[in-house]
Amino acid sequence: MMNKDEKNGERTPWFSICTVTDTDQVDLDRLYGNLKEQSLQDFEWIIVGDGAPQAVRDEASRIAAEADFPVVYLFQKKKGRAAALNRGLEEAKGRFFIVLDLGTRPVPDALEKLAGHWKSIPEQERSYFVSVAGLVALNDGTIYGSKFPSSPFDSNSIETSTHYGVGGRKWGFLRTEVVRGEGFPVFQGEDFFPDQLVLNRIGQRAITRYVNDVVLILEKEEPPSRREELRRWIENPKASAKYYNEFSGMRLPLAHKVRACANYVRYSMHAGVIPDDIFKAANKRLITFFMLWPGLIAYKRDRKKMRRV
Repeated sequence: MMNKDEKNGERTPWFSICTVTDTDQVDLDRLYGNLKEQSLQDFEWIIVGDGAPQAVRDEASRIAAEADFPVVYLFQKKKGRAAALNRGLEEAKGRFFIVLDLGTRPVPDALEKLAGHWKSIPEQERSYFVSVAGLVALNDGTIYGSKFPSSPFDSNSIETSTHYGVGGRKWGFLRTEVVRGEGFPVFQGEDFFPDQLVLNRIGQRAITRYVNDVVLILEKEEPPSRREELRRWIENPKASAKYYNEFSGMRLPLAHKVRACANYVRYSMHAGVIPDDIFKAANKRLITFFMLWPGLIAYKRDRKKMRRV
């Protein structure tokens, strides 16, 4: 199943799958084995070496020479995951873009399922949709997070979490031209950004078709602990503060706006921003003003927790 590029007559893949790696050639080879098992082979695999050593480059070159599907290896000096994904986006030729992390594996018919759900959307309605996403499970089959109210379920990342209480990790694809226009946010000195930051921006103007099919396995026996998650957010405070500040400015129930403003203050303080500047940059200044003290208390509590680790 290939698609013809109307501009230049070239045949292009359905999916561009992008993986960022820095040190682990073993996981890269394992992921290659998973991709070879996909029932739908209409994709290219873009591997971005983010400061990767020579061993990773050699393994990527071996895979590219051997694979039956197109493999593109790109190397860059260490710049972080977001910059690496943007590099992959620049090279992507597929209609749809997928981020596939090391330490995960798509189920054998994941791409076929995702493509099938896209095709199930009436053609005259597809321009309103940007994505199809399904569930993520742990090694033992336990769903990581919660299911959607129905399947299929057409909504966006903002409504699913705030109005329907859907949580946990989800996985799927985005239309390449849409995510390329948005890009992945780069925060100097930080390596992590919440995926929801990008999904929420896109979700304000487009719909996702969510399905209760497991499409990705997280190769862990249990999800990351709350302490691990907290450490990641604290160690990348600029991205965390940006996420909550933007989230507070979206159409949310009041309780979610209040929590978002408190967390915006909290992570801004972790980033070393003074209260006056926090207030000036806030999307919702009135709520943020009243959340300065709760945010400060949460910040101090974080510091105590991290000192005990």
